[in-house]
Amino acid sequence: MQTYSIAEAKNQLPRILRDLTQVGEVHLTRYGKPIAILLSAAHYQALQRRQGLTFSDVLANVRQHMNEEVGIEDTSLFDGDRHQQHDRDFAF
Repeated sequence: MQTYSIAEAKNQLPRILRDLTQVGEVHLTRYGKPIAILLSAAHYQALQRRQGLTFSDVLANVRQHMNEEVGIEDTSLFDGDRHQQHDRDFAF
């Protein structure tokens, strides 16, 4: 996570924007307290795509991640997921 004070961001904005495409987000602070987050366009679009996902959608994504990225093929710990009929929207 990259963090800049408002003064640093003001003086280094072109570099921050250039780097933003690689890091995805930059946190801005005032007097050491967080006040804002800059997001790359790709990061923002990924968040937009996630809106409106149901709990089952998120759970399926976790299962897939566990299998593909982490290498855990036995995802039986998720077998007690909720019934589709009772799904609610899940927003980040």
